[in-house]
Amino acid sequence: MYRVDIDSAHRLVTVTLRGFLTIAEAEAYMAELRTAHARTPALRGDFRMLLDLRDAMLPSREVLAVFRERHAALPHASRLALVTASALTRLQARRAIPHPALAFFDTPEAARAWLLE
Repeated sequence: MYRVDIDSAHRLVTVTLRGFLTIAEAEAYMAELRTAHARTPALRGDFRMLLDLRDAMLPSREVLAVFRERHAALPHASRLALVTASALTRLQARRAIPHPALAFFDTPEAARAWLLE
């Protein structure tokens, strides 16, 4: 399961992932992100992204492949904050998400504060 929230005033995309995403859910999530970028002028240019993975299970290789392939065609956030519940998730995410401005947090509040500074 996933949820995408757009805060146009702060140019912030917040994504919450829960459970184990299937390939179909990963495809739907990436399509929703693509649509959000196309329909939201505030997300053109500099925007930031908060990815809450606290309740997500590590994705399969196939789901990771969908993320990589589809994400390459999307605009990239200037800052990316990941909220995680475990060190293993952080290690996996660090390997899977090459981003120059990637930071990890324990709470969404701390992540949002960093993104908006």
